[in-house]
Amino acid sequence: MTFGVKSKGLCQGIFNFWLRTQIIVSLILVSANVQGQSPFRLIFQQERLGEVSDFSFLPQGLTYDMLAGVPADGRNNHNRVTILSHNGTFYAFRDCFFDVNVWRDTAWVNLYPWKLYGYNCLSRPMLIGGQFYSLGGYGFYRRHSELISWSPGERRWNIVPVANLPDDYSSAVIGQVGDTIISLFGTYLNESKSLLTTEPYGFLLDLKNRQWRPLVIRPNPFVDGKGNLSTPADLNDYLVFENHTVRPASGFYVLDKKTFRLYFWEKHNLLEKSPIVFSQGNTLIYSRPGSRLAYVDFSLGREEFEHIGEIRIAENVFNPFIAATGGLLVLGALGVLFFNRQKLFRLFKAKNGFDPDLIDLMLSRLSKHSGKTLQVDELDLILEINQFQNLDYRRVRRSKLIGDINLRFKAAYGRELIARQRNQNDKRLMEYAIS
Repeated sequence: MTFGVKSKGLCQGIFNFWLRTQIIVSLILVSANVQGQSPFRLIFQQERLGEVSDFSFLPQGLTYDMLAGVPADGRNNHNRVTILSHNGTFYAFRDCFFDVNVWRDTAWVNLYPWKLYGYNCLSRPMLIGGQFYSLGGYGFYRRHSELISWSPGERRWNIVPVANLPDDYSSAVIGQVGDTIISLFGTYLNESKSLLTTEPYGFLLDLKNRQWRPLVIRPNPFVDGKGNLSTPADLNDYLVFENHTVRPASGFYVLDKKTFRLYFWEKHNLLEKSPIVFSQGNTLIYSRPGSRLAYVDFSLGREEFEHIGEIRIAENVFNPFIAATGGLLVLGALGVLFFNRQKLFRLFKAKNGFDPDLIDLMLSRLSKHSGKTLQVDELDLILEINQFQNLDYRRVRRSKLIGDINLRFKAAYGRELIARQRNQNDKRLMEYAIS
């Protein structure tokens, strides 16, 4: 009787050990499969796959039949398809549709249960922090840069609320830097307003703060407008695109994501005509005429890049560390002002009240424009900086004066006097609201 109990316990222990071993081995195999499949992006035109004979570049598990079998919709069968991977699973997104196709064993399964179409043409699907997003596009006679996120539990796309969303704007030149999205050289289009114009610079969306911020380029290599931008590719360290109207030479425009410097790489390419564009790491693969594959490693070509500009946020050179540090300093300064407003007011009021210095003079002048919105030239005239020919110096001087004026006014009244905002008719221009 005792021997039987011990034997049963021994068998149970052996079985439990075997079961744990099998689970561990399975987890190791799954982990190895996920890790072996590094992030990639494949964009292709389904009806042109026959022009490509070499698919050796495809990641393990992804085949030609899978590309050809991505479900189409009779309303528009010729839209481009983007394939991304997440946790070892392939996902396919067809342009203009909200469909989320996932590869299950032997077939694509659409997780989206509805039939909406036409709002997000030219959109950009992306994977950020393990979640699928789609940015912008064209639909209902206008462009937009709305950000939507996929909710697997609800099986629906939800709009992500953001601040300072640029109206009637979208771009194909889109890149990711961590939780940040860059959108360059897009187009403003709203047919109901007869609006059609180009964006000379671009915008940056900070997903942590959920806020759009305008960008500038100094110097701007596209002085005559964005030109014919086409076929962008978002790599690990670089955002790559083409422009066939600014420079006669064939080549790539390259944004270094680490330094936010803009380069030109003079290199013959036929990327625009390729039915497939595959990007992984810093390598770009596309099909040349005759079905030959072209491999372009931008890490290896780094020494040949020609520096042509630098992207900045608003009036400051963009640097993630400086931006974060500056943000903390600003928050600290606001905290000091909030808790020491009365003390600061007494400090400003030394020497028999406010002295008639430059800031007081500007406050007196601006008070006459209370409730109005001033254009930059009007403000420069009031601040007496319109006579400066150097625009960079004038911009720095304007920014410093506005900061000092707002600081003085806030100490006295608890709010800022001058608020900077975008012109409603031309988003590229700034204007100033006087409270």
